[in-house]
Amino acid sequence: MIKLFIVIGSLLLLLSGCSSTPSYPQTDKRALTSNVSQDPIINELHAQYKKWHHAPYKYGGVCLEGVDCSGLIQAIYKDAFGIDIPRTTKEQLYIGKKIKYSHIKPGDLIFFRTGYNVRHVGIYFGQNSFLHASKKYGVIISSINNPYWREKYLMSRKVLGTSWAYTAKY
Repeated sequence: MIKLFIVIGSLLLLLSGCSSTPSYPQTDKRALTSNVSQDPIINELHAQYKKWHHAPYKYGGVCLEGVDCSGLIQAIYKDAFGIDIPRTTKEQLYIGKKIKYSHIKPGDLIFFRTGYNVRHVGIYFGQNSFLHASKKYGVIISSINNPYWREKYLMSRKVLGTSWAYTAKY
């Protein structure tokens, strides 16, 4: 009888653990349920988000089993827009045309300085949000209005609709 109680109790604990879900930023859930847009870039970004949603973070990763921020950007640009861009954030900092924050549009790259010599990149999603690979949550959408991201903002670059040639500046 005691063994049966232990087995049933263990199964209940195991099953309850599987049903728990981590909490994600509010913008994450809105992005999944948002309506289809007239803008093909926004529609493509929604499709990419659904594809990559919660893929885990893995430094150097470039696939659904694990991806880092620059790998995600490279993969989305290739898959969604047919554009080959460099692999690393350091290289991505120099592609396209630098634009003012007030001029960013969906599909533009948005960069952050998250450490002394550390950069983070995402794709502007519209409505003050961006798609990126978070170390803690995997691929998510975050708000640029979040105080953390607002104070870390570095620059934005437009790649879509521009002709550009990559030239390393480091």
